[in-house]
Amino acid sequence: MTVKINKPEINIREKLSEIDKPVGAAGQDMIAAETSQQQFNLIGAGRKNILINAMFEVSQRGNYQVDNGGTGWTASSPTYGVDRWYAYGNGVAVTTSTSEQTLPTGQTVLAMKCVATASSASSFLHPAQNFEVARWMEGQDFTYSCWVKTNRVGQYVRMCNTLSCWTISEEVPADGEWHFMTGTQNMGTGITLTSSAQFQPAFGGGALATGDYVEFALPQVELGRVATPFEYRSYGEELALCQRYYQLNISNTAFTNSATSCRIGISGVVQMRAQPSLTIVDATGRVEDFGIANRNLVSLASFSPGGVSGTMGGAVDATITSSSSSRPHILFAGSIGLDAEI
Repeated sequence: MTVKINKPEINIREKLSEIDKPVGAAGQDMIAAETSQQQFNLIGAGRKNILINAMFEVSQRGNYQVDNGGTGWTASSPTYGVDRWYAYGNGVAVTTSTSEQTLPTGQTVLAMKCVATASSASSFLHPAQNFEVARWMEGQDFTYSCWVKTNRVGQYVRMCNTLSCWTISEEVPADGEWHFMTGTQNMGTGITLTSSAQFQPAFGGGALATGDYVEFALPQVELGRVATPFEYRSYGEELALCQRYYQLNISNTAFTNSATSCRIGISGVVQMRAQPSLTIVDATGRVEDFGIANRNLVSLASFSPGGVSGTMGGAVDATITSSSSSRPHILFAGSIGLDAEI
């Protein structure tokens, strides 16, 4: 005997909507988010940007943030302007400056521009930042990203571990427009922990003409294979990170003396990456005999670096007159730079 069984029709859509989901209000917002940027904004989390001063706001060495042509940086001798960043031209001097630029996203940010001051049949022009490596980085993938604008062909995002360098992005269009460039590269194994890795937002050789430039903004290096939204940090955080590599001593500092020389002890505000070298940054300061008011004993320009004792500072020395050898002295104004760059 045949038995027929009839089942009522089921609306699958209605049944799925009835399924209880253990998702709260925040979870519903995450599900409803249409882009990764919206999800990122909701949870306020991101990978730490390994680069320091990526918004170019910290400039301890001077005002390198005025868009007036910047300062000349000598070729084959990279010199820092805004903290942690330098430009390099092979056989050609370059100028640098920072200025506010509006990206295609509508964001207005500070961008750094490097311009060749002369031509060359074969040269390269690139800004860069060196960053410390650690054992945990070995074998890990890192993603490099930034906005780049250039009028020079053959430019690519480039990275170096401590052993080799790679171009890791597509070619940056030489159309003078902003382009978001990104690439991923494994850090590799066998890296030299006493050396440093390097990020170059643009690199490429070939003929170089006067006026050729590279400009970039919002650079980021992060762990993983995906470029996430740029990580913004406060000025205070960036300054503290920068001071691991460079800082100024401007405050009055007492020192001890012998019969013919005096030594000014220079203390850093944070522990530095390595034993710093000391340089006279502003020679308008003076050293005075503490026992005689307003006596200008010696100008800061006559000082030379003295014995540097550790990662928290050092000393500078100056010759003094015997008439003040038994008195303490004090440094007024002026500034001394403590440099522990990589």
